[in-house]
Amino acid sequence: MISKSPFIVLTAVFIGLVGTLVVVLNLASDPTAEADSIESLLPGSERGFQTAEVRTRTIAELLEDETIEPFRFQLLELAYEAASSMPLHPHIKNRSRAQEEVFRSSVELGQMRTAFRYARGIENWRRGVAYGKLAYLCVEGGKEEAGDRLIHLAEKEVERGETQQWRVDRIRVEIGRVYALLGDDEKADSCEMGLETSELGKIDSVRAGLFPDVDFEAYLHELDETLTTPNFDQARNALAVCARLFDRFYEDAGRRAQLEERVKTSWRRLPLQVRIELVLELVESAIAHTDREKALSLVNDAETLFEAVEWIAQDRIPLLGRLASFRYRAGDEEGARRQADEALSLFEKEVHTIVDVFRSETLLPLAECFMIMGRKERSRTIYELAVKQGMENPNSWPRSVDLTSASCSMARYSLEPSEEIWRDMKEILTGLALGW
Repeated sequence: MISKSPFIVLTAVFIGLVGTLVVVLNLASDPTAEADSIESLLPGSERGFQTAEVRTRTIAELLEDETIEPFRFQLLELAYEAASSMPLHPHIKNRSRAQEEVFRSSVELGQMRTAFRYARGIENWRRGVAYGKLAYLCVEGGKEEAGDRLIHLAEKEVERGETQQWRVDRIRVEIGRVYALLGDDEKADSCEMGLETSELGKIDSVRAGLFPDVDFEAYLHELDETLTTPNFDQARNALAVCARLFDRFYEDAGRRAQLEERVKTSWRRLPLQVRIELVLELVESAIAHTDREKALSLVNDAETLFEAVEWIAQDRIPLLGRLASFRYRAGDEEGARRQADEALSLFEKEVHTIVDVFRSETLLPLAECFMIMGRKERSRTIYELAVKQGMENPNSWPRSVDLTSASCSMARYSLEPSEEIWRDMKEILTGLALGW
């Protein structure tokens, strides 16, 4: 046997500790490093020591970004930088909400790896929600390993605890949705236990797409019982399930009619804005099923609700823009153009009545509408106006929020900014970096 001196043993231990420290420092400096990467290096961990050849891939390596135009990615990066410019104290709520908006836009554009990076930068409960949403999309897309790892991270966020239970419940709902999609009813039900009433029924939107067709009447009976509840949130969640079923059983005219009737007769307690949104969900389904006639009929229903009350300009203009977008997609192109032009004229007439912090967000749905209609230059002009309106308020918080939203919108709708818009946006971003 070869003897080993104490010096050699201690030297080996020291070298091992230094190597581990280097790995830890590298992970700390890498914004895409995973929360559980260090654990894989420790004895007794789930994976134990791993060689380079059998190293478990990180979540970031399991995710992919679809190919998009470089300017769209640059817009996302600018938006995230603008959102992250807000200091954590006292702006953590607004900062995290804005970062989540960039996360959602990234997901919509198929930038899953980038979305994971954005999620990791969120510093409150919304990070757990983002992990849960990513996990759902991964499982839905057949990437179950990534989904499982993301659920683990979401569960860690639940364990951190929150001062307000509804925040934890939002994360638990996202986790429960993944388990429901996987068919693990026991774990999905466990996630529902003890939820606040505002969150009850949200996991059902996933179950609504999975139960056997023969159970339709029984499922509808359960929904009817929920729709009689006086609780606003539960009724809203149940109607969202009706909208999901409307889409699932669209080709069955009888069942589709039953569901549409429930949506339109069970919403009397709901605010008008929520009713309009529910009808527009049905419009989206009709368009997806290439049923333009039904889609246009539903758009008209939504417009009837819309015109039933008087709206202040900052509320009327974006809603007009959204209605015009759906009208165009439903086939009434002339009516949509007329509606969009009306909304733009109204902004020009009533801009002085809109508080400056709301002007940019008022314009964005209208800019998006013109992009949908193929009127790109008109859309570019409105985006330019929205960016400039966002510069009106001297305070950093609204400037950051407006820049984030405008950048995300242009990325989603594939509007490449002109040199002037890029210059204005970078000027705003530079100003945000100077201090709050």
